Amino acid sequence: MLTACSSTSNLPTSEIQSTIKLNSGDPAADIVETSQPPLLGVTQTPIQLSTMAPDLPTPEPLEAHSTPSAEVFVATPERTGPTCQQPELFRSGRLCYTSQPPNRDIFIHPISMVSNGRLIWLIDGGRVLQIDLENPDDPAVLLAPGEMIADEPVQEPIDLALIDLDNGEAGLLVLDRVGDVYLFDFGTKSWSRDRYSRPIGTTSSHYYLALATNGTDRFLLEASYRYGIRYLPNHDETGWSVDPESVLVDLAVSRDSDASFAYVLQRPIDSPQAEIIRYVQGQIDGNFRPTINITQPREIQVGPRAIYLLDQAGLRLSVLNNENGTLLSQTEFPFPISTFALYLDQFGSSHAIYAGKNTLYLPGEPDTQVTIDLDSRSSLIVTNNAYGPQIWANVPDLILPIENLPPDSRELRLPGAPRHYRQGIHEGMDFYWGPGRQIRAVAAGTIIRIDWDYVEPWPELFTFYRSEAAELGKTSEEGLDFFRGRQIWIQHENGFISRHAHLSTMDPNLNVGSQVAQGEIIGRVGNSGSPGSLDGPEVDSHLHFELWYADQGYLGQYLRPIETRELIETIFTTP
Repeated sequence: MLTACSSTSNLPTSEIQSTIKLNSGDPAADIVETSQPPLLGVTQTPIQLSTMAPDLPTPEPLEAHSTPSAEVFVATPERTGPTCQQPELFRSGRLCYTSQPPNRDIFIHPISMVSNGRLIWLIDGGRVLQIDLENPDDPAVLLAPGEMIADEPVQEPIDLALIDLDNGEAGLLVLDRVGDVYLFDFGTKSWSRDRYSRPIGTTSSHYYLALATNGTDRFLLEASYRYGIRYLPNHDETGWSVDPESVLVDLAVSRDSDASFAYVLQRPIDSPQAEIIRYVQGQIDGNFRPTINITQPREIQVGPRAIYLLDQAGLRLSVLNNENGTLLSQTEFPFPISTFALYLDQFGSSHAIYAGKNTLYLPGEPDTQVTIDLDSRSSLIVTNNAYGPQIWANVPDLILPIENLPPDSRELRLPGAPRHYRQGIHEGMDFYWGPGRQIRAVAAGTIIRIDWDYVEPWPELFTFYRSEAAELGKTSEEGLDFFRGRQIWIQHENGFISRHAHLSTMDPNLNVGSQVAQGEIIGRVGNSGSPGSLDGPEVDSHLHFELWYADQGYLGQYLRPIETRELIETIFTTP
């Protein structure tokens, strides 16, 4: 078993009111400082990052206090997704999961992963999977949508992190898209709710999209009101403001003996170039200026002296000095890596694990080449592969459903955002405002649903479905269809379906089976089904637009918010 240390301090509540204040030190800062006294609170789960770079291809990992010139390791690009037939990844070992027939998947596109060196936890398709590296042929579904925690159903896990607990044990935190954070205690092997954040109400619109930890402290990054927050269960919370003009991607935190730091990975709304902003005690650090061009960012992790950045849609991992952003080393992958995890061994060296489709890569362990057939484990087989980014490469060219009205810049109006008023998740994108504006077919296709029999509902029905959502802790399928209001669905080529909701009127010449051309007017913007319709025919008028792959899943489901945004920016043209 690998070991690591963590220390905690008795920080008074009065000192954590306005800026980031961490309760625990970062033990990795002390691992290579042999003159330091022993740290308190030894655990059996190494969760902190080393001062060294991870075990990447030669040369050897960077020493803690060295600042060599950047070196770039490049493999011949092969842009197809990882499979069991894929060439080896540098000096990596590989665990590849298969099932019969061969197109059935175990995991398709993991979006978050952590490891303690013996166990791996990853999120894929809304499930939290646990893999024991000592027994890799027996992965487990640790958490899945629909399971109950504290009398509330899990909806869609989006991020996870390892955490030190006050009782000396360690645990796993999982962030749900609806805002709750769940805790799996490794000691008791039980789930509990660490933070409740999905109250039902018309004005609740917070959206937490990233989770980070340091010692016993928990951190969340919020995209609607634009802030980072530190919390401890049953304590006052403290936060800091972040850039209001950028798309938020990920968050990492650390501290040294003098100060605490937060690193926010973000991308300006109208620019392809991303950036990392370092906050010291809640204030922007102007001395931190990364010199590399960051594009298609995915995630960051941080240690006492190094930041690990995955960008270029998973094709590159960069190691940066976390004081000034100087590039230390860089690895370019031959195919996209979906996510990565870092852990410490018993000697304080940092190691990386990479995840791709159905495959885990273990750098520095080339003798580990294992193919695992899980045909008998039907519970592990993915039944919905619509969230694989490769699926959305086959979308026909689409125009905007409302002329000259691009998708909204706010994350809350894009797929995957929480909908607290009905205890659910947004499955489409909202185009505001313009009551009565014309709605166009985004591509040629066939009408497969058109609600000519729609009748404006009584107010009591809104009360019923919201009460039902509060009781169930989620939106029922009937309730979801009710809140969409008057709808038109169009079947397009390659199995894609567009759904148009909240319509006020529809073209009287259209019926089920009607063929429509790209750009043809099919209806007008309204607010049918929206709670705003109770206050008038134009209140909260907007088009709710969904894009589905068959009936398997919608654009944005089980993806990182930044991946959803990039897909939306790619598949729509402007004519």
